[in-house]
Amino acid sequence: MDFKLFVAVALITVILKTDAHPCQFCPARLITEPCDVFLECGQDIGCYSWTWTNNGLRYYQKGCQTTIVECLDTVENFCTRDNAAICCETGLCNVLDPVSAWRPISPRNLAVKQTTTTSVTLGWDLQCNGAYTYQVDYFREGDQQATVIGNITGQEVSVSGLNPGTMYRFFVRSFHEGLYSISSTIVLSTQNVSAADFVLCGITLNSTLFDFNATTIEQCSSSQQSCITTLHYPNNGGQTYATRNCVSTAFCATTAEANMRLCKPGNAGHMCHFCCNSLGCNLNTSIGQDLVCDGGSSRVECGWEGIDHDTCMSRGCCYQETTSSNYDKWCFHKTYGTTGTSETPLAIGGFNTWLIIVIVLAIIVIILIIIIVVYCVYNRRRKRQSASYECDAVYATPNKSRSRNIRTITGLGRSNPAVTIEESP
Repeated sequence: MDFKLFVAVALITVILKTDAHPCQFCPARLITEPCDVFLECGQDIGCYSWTWTNNGLRYYQKGCQTTIVECLDTVENFCTRDNAAICCETGLCNVLDPVSAWRPISPRNLAVKQTTTTSVTLGWDLQCNGAYTYQVDYFREGDQQATVIGNITGQEVSVSGLNPGTMYRFFVRSFHEGLYSISSTIVLSTQNVSAADFVLCGITLNSTLFDFNATTIEQCSSSQQSCITTLHYPNNGGQTYATRNCVSTAFCATTAEANMRLCKPGNAGHMCHFCCNSLGCNLNTSIGQDLVCDGGSSRVECGWEGIDHDTCMSRGCCYQETTSSNYDKWCFHKTYGTTGTSETPLAIGGFNTWLIIVIVLAIIVIILIIIIVVYCVYNRRRKRQSASYECDAVYATPNKSRSRNIRTITGLGRSNPAVTIEESP
C-alpha cells in the first residue's frame, strides 16, 4: 500500500475514534511542491488553505485555524480567484485545491436597517474591499417565484412595493468573476397598516370657495391617498366653487402638468387641482398657493362695477384699483403661475401651436421646392435625349429624311467663305 494512502487511512481511523479534526499541514511553499503532512488540530478546531501569487509564482499554505471567525477575518485578504482561501470546520476539509474550490465570500452582518408598511432597507458589510457586486432575491412567504435585484455595488438596498403586514424571506449573495457566494438569509415582516398611515382630508362637494359649513373631516380609504382641492369655474359665469376629497398620490403627481393646461381662473369650464398630504390640509384657504394676483393687462373679470374690496376678496378674487377714475376690472381672477388668464394656444411639449404650424408650413414649402427642382432637371435631360430644345422655334431643325447639299459662297466682300447646307424638297 502507498505510504501516503496508509497515513490518510490511519488518520481517518483516528478521527472515527477520537472525533479530533486533522488537517493537511504545510508552511508556505510553491504550488508545485507537495504537501504530505497531516496534523491533528484537536476537537472543534477547523482547517484553512490559502493560495496567492507573487512575482508570477503561485504559493500555498495549509494548517489548523483557531476559530472560524479568525479564519474568515484572514479570508478578507484572500477573496479573489488569484488570492483564494478556504475556511472549514471538518476533518481533512483543506485537502481540496483552494483555487478550484474558491467562491466569493458571503455578505456578512446582514441586517434590517428600516421597515415601513410597504418597504424595507437591508444592509451588510462590504466584502473584498468593495470588489464584489451583490444580488438580492426575495420571496413573499408562500410564493414560489422570486423577485431579483442584481448588480448592487453598495452595501445596502431598499425594496419598495411590498405588502403591509406580510412576511418576506431575503437572500443576499456576493458575485465576482462569474461566481456567486453562498447566500446570507434574513426573514422579516413589513409593518402593519395603522390608522396613522391614512391621511385625514376635508370632504365637501360643490362648496363656495370660502364656505366650509358643509365640509367634514374624513379618513381616506388607503395609505396611498392624499388630499385634494379642485377649483371649478362654471360655464354659466357663476361663482367659483370647490370640491374637496381624497385622491391617489399617483394622480397628484400629474396635477402640475394638468394645471399648466387647464388652470385658467375665470375662463368658463376650466379647473385647478391642488394636492397636499397632512391633516385637513385641503381646508386651508391658501390651498391655491400657486395662484397669484397678476394685475397685468390680461385681467379676467371676477366682479362688477362698484364691487367693494371685501366682497371681491370673499369671492376668492384679487382687488386692485387702477389710477383711472373709471372702473377697469378692479376685481379680477388670480392666475396660475406665469400662464396668465388669456386663452392662449395650448403649449405642446413646450412649443406654442402657432410656432408648430409655421414650422410645418416651412417644411411643406421646402418639399415643394425640392419636387420642382427635381422635375426641371429630369425634364431637361429627357428633352436633350430626344434632340428637342426650347430654341426649336427660332432655329430650323434639320430633317433627317431629306438629302442635303453643301455649298460654299465666296466674294461679296466677305473675308471668309460662307458655308450653307441646303435640303432638297
